[in-house]
Amino acid sequence: MGLDSSRIRSLLLSAFLLGLVVSFPGCGRIQVSGGEDSPDKKYSLGVCTAGAYNHAYYDNTLKTVNISIYTNDGRWTELFVQSYRVRGSDVGWNCAWDEHDNLTVIFHDYGPGVSHYDLEKDSPPKRIIRTLRYQFDPKKGKFTEQ
Repeated sequence: MGLDSSRIRSLLLSAFLLGLVVSFPGCGRIQVSGGEDSPDKKYSLGVCTAGAYNHAYYDNTLKTVNISIYTNDGRWTELFVQSYRVRGSDVGWNCAWDEHDNLTVIFHDYGPGVSHYDLEKDSPPKRIIRTLRYQFDPKKGKFTEQ
């Protein structure tokens, strides 16, 4: 059973593509995602933080933070979407909803090169990187950034 030219081209292309994958390891980036519902469960916050390419997430680098606020009624209607850039190590976040469905999101880390996995009871305090505030406009049914 011989190899025809199309089979040879297919094998060469496969070998070339495998070579590309092996030649460029580490071209990815780490993404950390999470969310939290409003106290009345009407709205949800989604946060996705993407680290810098070719760096560990806990490296002190610029990261892209994607914020989305949407309805929590099964239709998932987007009410706010925005991307931000923050510099920090192992960036985490906390949020607080108020009784009027307004939202505050605080991004933090523990200082350059410190991973939250390495922390013990005498850990350094959180370092605030950025605070974002969103107000719900009931007339428009949307959130706006303050």
